[in-house]
Amino acid sequence: PRFVVPPCAAPFMGNGVSRLVPPSIVTVVVVVAAAAAAAGELYGYGHTDVLFKPTKATAHPFRPTGEEAMSYFVGADNFKGSEKFKGEDAGFAINGGKGWKNVVFSNHQIDLNGDTAIAMGSYDFTCATTGDVATVEYTFGYRRCEDGKPRIMLHHSSVPFSAGPAPAAPAKAAAPVKEAEKKEEVKA
Repeated sequence: PRFVVPPCAAPFMGNGVSRLVPPSIVTVVVVVAAAAAAAGELYGYGHTDVLFKPTKATAHPFRPTGEEAMSYFVGADNFKGSEKFKGEDAGFAINGGKGWKNVVFSNHQIDLNGDTAIAMGSYDFTCATTGDVATVEYTFGYRRCEDGKPRIMLHHSSVPFSAGPAPAAPAKAAAPVKEAEKKEEVKA
């Protein structure tokens, strides 16, 4: 059968958890349950190996298990067993509690290869509380699993490179003062 790429991993942002945020509207239990349902439907955890490199992960940049992915999406404080991610995982899918009100996907290219597909592009997330837009670049790989459903088996996302200001030039060290010059200063 022909491989059709699912909605490019709007797993939580476009059609999943983000529609439920801010958390003041719903309980954490509902957010976690919605995220788990979306992850189970869209990601290959439990069906195939998943290579997941989240956007904002630093100390733990790779998430090979569904549990580790859930900590990233809903926040370490909201997912039991995520203690090692505290301080790192604020919950990208819920924008650290601020929510997302919109996400716009811009596919650069999609490559279909039998039972796998790769999509690359960028998405713009609009914060539900501030209206700020954050652009993230992504690469998603999909594999058709044994149940016939295509699921994400590769998810790499990152913030676009931004060249910062050039580092300040080091201050020039003053030339050493010679003994003869010191004596002349005293005479004056």
